[in-house]
Amino acid sequence: MARACPVAYAFTRDPQLDSEALLNLAPDLMLFDLSRASSVEGSPLARLLDELDIAYLFIDFNRHLLENTAKSLALLGEALNATPRVNRMISLIEQRLARIDQGLAELELAENPSEPPRVLINIAPGVKVDCCRTNLRNGLADLVARAGGKNIADALTPGASATLSNEWVLSPPPEVVINTAGQWAAGDGISVGLGVSDAEVAQDLRSLSQELPGWQHLDAVQQERFYALWHGFHQGPLAIVALERITQWLHPALFSDLDPAATFDALLPTTPVLSREGHFWGTHPQRSITLAHSTH
Repeated sequence: MARACPVAYAFTRDPQLDSEALLNLAPDLMLFDLSRASSVEGSPLARLLDELDIAYLFIDFNRHLLENTAKSLALLGEALNATPRVNRMISLIEQRLARIDQGLAELELAENPSEPPRVLINIAPGVKVDCCRTNLRNGLADLVARAGGKNIADALTPGASATLSNEWVLSPPPEVVINTAGQWAAGDGISVGLGVSDAEVAQDLRSLSQELPGWQHLDAVQQERFYALWHGFHQGPLAIVALERITQWLHPALFSDLDPAATFDALLPTTPVLSREGHFWGTHPQRSITLAHSTH
């Protein structure tokens, strides 16, 4: 029986799959992260896929989100017979981007434009290191730049990522700290996501600020510009939600009309395949936002 649309089997790393495993999975389509292109193209796995007549695509929702999300969505829409829905998603993303770009252009034309806020991107603190994995010129760094912020790690040698020392971070300290968070193993990192309460988000942010030397006294902590943001926003086609949230954090007065929760809701399926209840971002020490299907 012919399938109504292809079945996608996705992964980001180059696994060891033999022909029997692929035949058992019987995928119509394989998805690879674009970062794996050099290791997949011309490899035994690629030759095996060709022999089994299994199509494969390279997509990027991780490294250069704003540049490649629309392209990746368009490819997926074509492959999965979902072009109309994908076109609506792309149109929504472009509208939201235009609103942000317009507001920032007006800010630059102001009589006395302010300096961009200095931002620390802190990737999954407590999961692998306490302080501070960061993005230099990819991932969240692209979003912070598009939102009119100054990534403090820009001063470092060009590269994909870096780990900063606590001493380096504090000299001089950032004005805004964005910590990525998720549903990690118990006791690791900051918790956000499905089923996570606002109290849990606030407590994890508070604990992080108290555990790292000198962080309790950061202006970012004292002025409640110490944030948690769901890690998954910059690993899928939902980067526009993170961009809206970051833009509001950096320029609250200018972008009070943005509604990242509504954007999140609009990009998910009309009939949700999972519960949307949960906290996907938060602020130290108490404030956080509930995202539910009926609440924005």
